[in-house]
Formats: sequence, structure tokens, C-alpha cells
Amino acid sequence: MTLCARCSQELGIGRFCTNCGHRIGEPVPAEARFGAPVPAGSALGPELPRTPLLVAGVVVLLLLLVLLVSCLG
Repeated sequence: MTLCARCSQELGIGRFCTNCGHRIGEPVPAEARFGAPVPAGSALGPELPRTPLLVAGVVVLLLLLVLLVSCLG
């Protein structure tokens, strides 16, 4: 029984792990392994700016409110 170097699941037939998609036989950096400890203070992904999303949400809500008032009024 052979296990995937990245996710430790049993490998089937083929060149890639059917669980995580890692190519069989390629090395896995320590930070790419599932379950590897995350260093303190590191971001898990790119931080999205929240202000544009908030503004877009408020604009959509205002447009829906105007549409509702125009239909009922």
C-alpha cells in the first residue's frame, strides 16, 4: 500500500493522488502538506480589501430599495 506524500491517503492507479491531486513522486514542501503547522502571524491567504465590497453591497441594497419603492409607489 502506497500513501500520498502530501495528504497521506492511499494511492490508486494513475500519476496523481485522487484525493488532493498531487503528482506522485514529486517532493512536497513542508508548508504545502496538509496538517502542517501554520507559523504565528502568517496570513492563510490574500487579504481582500473590505471597503469596496462594503460600498458595493450598500449600493446594491439602495438600488433594490429604490426599485421596491418605485413599484409600490
